Formats: sequence, C-alpha cells, structure tokens
Amino acid sequence: MAATYRDDFNKYSHGRLKERIQLVFDRLPTMVGRKFKYVQVSREHRAAELADAVQHLCMARVARKVHRTAANGVPLAAEASERHFKCLYMDVGLMCAALGLNLLDLGREDLTLVNNGAVAEQFVGQHLLHSGPSYETPALHYWAREARNSNAEVDYVIAVGRRIVPVEIKAGTTGSLKSLHQFLGEKRSDLALRLNALPPSLLQESKKLPSGAAISYRLLSLPLYLAGQARRLATELLYD
Repeated sequence: MAATYRDDFNKYSHGRLKERIQLVFDRLPTMVGRKFKYVQVSREHRAAELADAVQHLCMARVARKVHRTAANGVPLAAEASERHFKCLYMDVGLMCAALGLNLLDLGREDLTLVNNGAVAEQFVGQHLLHSGPSYETPALHYWAREARNSNAEVDYVIAVGRRIVPVEIKAGTTGSLKSLHQFLGEKRSDLALRLNALPPSLLQESKKLPSGAAISYRLLSLPLYLAGQARRLATELLYD
C-alpha cells in the first residue's frame, strides 16, 4: 500500500519536491507521537522545503497535523500554534506495516516495542479525528508546557460542548498521570479521559499537586478499542 502512494507522487510532484515528499513520507511513521522537528527528517534540507512537503501530504490526507493549543477554552484552534505540532500517519495499520510490524507480532503478549506508545497514540488519534460531527472538518490538538524543570504534555485535548477534556493514552495498564494532573490544576477542569489496556471505569479522584494545590476530578478510563466512543461517553457525563 505504501508503494502505491509513492507511485502517486509522480503524478502530483516532480523534481526536488517529489524527493522531499518521499523523504517526509518515509520518516512519518517513526515520528508519530513526538513534536515534529524538521531536523529529525533531514539535516540536508531547509525547514521551509520540508514544511512544503508536509503540507502537500496533509492536503492529500496522508498526514494530519495535531497542533499544540493553550486550551483555555473553545474553539481550541483559536489558541493553536502553527509552529508547534505533531503528526499522525494516515492509518495505524499502514503505520505498523511501514515499521515492519505484522499482525502476529502485535498479538504477542511478550512483545516489547520501543514505540508502543506511538502506535497507541496513532490509533486513538485517528479515531478522535473522525468521531466528531460529520459537518465539521476533522481537527485534533494537544497541550504542552515547556518550562525549566516543569515540562508537561497531554497527548490530546478535545472540546466537548463548551468544555475542554484532556486525553491521556497508555499502551499498557500502568503509567503516570503527572501531566494530566498539571493540566487539570491549571485549567480547573473536573473531567479527564484515559485510554489504556484496562476495562472501562469511572473514578472520582483526588490529588495533591507539587505546588500544594489539590484537585478533585472524575477519571473516565476506557480500553483502547473504545476510542471511537470516547467523545460520546464524555458528552453523556458532562451534559446528561
């Protein structure tokens, strides 16, 4: 399938642009889940050249940008940064194929993947992208704070009506929620969404932050396979 897309590059791009598109296309599966840095694609091309290639792939819906947002309210795009973004690949299955993973490998319980978090983030991201109303253009955002000794990042943030809900993704059954707690404390949110390998649950959580502030919130925990129902279930919790 990836070879089919590569063959199509000849129809819509030529010369150096075609070369840059192919370069970005080949690197995208390894960069899912991370802040996109052009230098990690190539040190031999200017950022503006690679940005043009990324834009072509996004227009073809081969890639999707996930922009960082301050997430102070809706719409999330109003506070989105054009410079800071992550990228999703077109499909988690094609991403795994591009990384050399097959279905039998993924079904093994003893499998250790250095990028299992990225695979989970791709899976959840593509479902969140297309779980909104059909009349809305699919868009997705994440939240991050970059400060000395105080970095934090929440995988995704989604708008549910007038409310902002942070989404944390864990590939397994364990993992810290430190960044999620920092988001909830800063934004004074009272609902968070976690997707992992555990059965569904709704918990009332309380946590004391390093700053000394205390937060109390509901944590909706869903298995990864219910990612497509996350928006609906969060909506029911907030408005029903």
